[in-house]
Amino acid sequence: MAEHHQDQVTAVTVSVDGTKFASGGLDRSVLLCTLPECTFESQLARCALPVRDLAFNHSALLLAVASDEPQVRLLNVTNPAQAQTLRGVEGGARTVCFDPLGQYVAVIGGDGALRVFDVDSGAQSAHRADLVGSRPDPNSAPMMRMEWSPDGQLLAVPNEQGQVLLVGRGAGWTVTRRLNSFANSSAPAAKDLPATVARFSPCGQYLLHACGRQLMLWEL
Repeated sequence: MAEHHQDQVTAVTVSVDGTKFASGGLDRSVLLCTLPECTFESQLARCALPVRDLAFNHSALLLAVASDEPQVRLLNVTNPAQAQTLRGVEGGARTVCFDPLGQYVAVIGGDGALRVFDVDSGAQSAHRADLVGSRPDPNSAPMMRMEWSPDGQLLAVPNEQGQVLLVGRGAGWTVTRRLNSFANSSAPAAKDLPATVARFSPCGQYLLHACGRQLMLWEL
């Protein structure tokens, strides 16, 4: 796949069933490859600005594309011409992930806001501007990778304060718990580091998140 990109690769994702992966880059292209042979299939899209993140839905029929454009594209993998556009992501889309139940797509924009869109209608179901923290320059902003819990009831959202916020599904999308890496730290400088990645265990009972050089494991 590397030879098919003309510039740095900035995003990759693998389908849940392990049959395909997609990649995107600074060359603004989104490419599809089949596994396990790593056979190049097609260029699914070409964005107007660099690609920042990609995510398949659970069935791997849809691919969400986050780029520096103020929108997210939902591509039909078998027919990319059938694309849906989720608009209103100010500052460009930084990271994106599908709800495992197939109903929602969560997006963090360059303005630091969390937005949740309904997959079927494209309507915005939630807009939380107070969770992440803003870094408009995509080249200086850390890539904050959020994730849904396996049952789809919680969304783990890293923020600029080194925390991971567990956002409950629906009903106001409220923060049910804050996991603070440095709550007991005596190093003031450490508190300025953003959390960058949050990942649930397959059973949903544990969450691992990265913040600077620290890895924190939480029992939920």
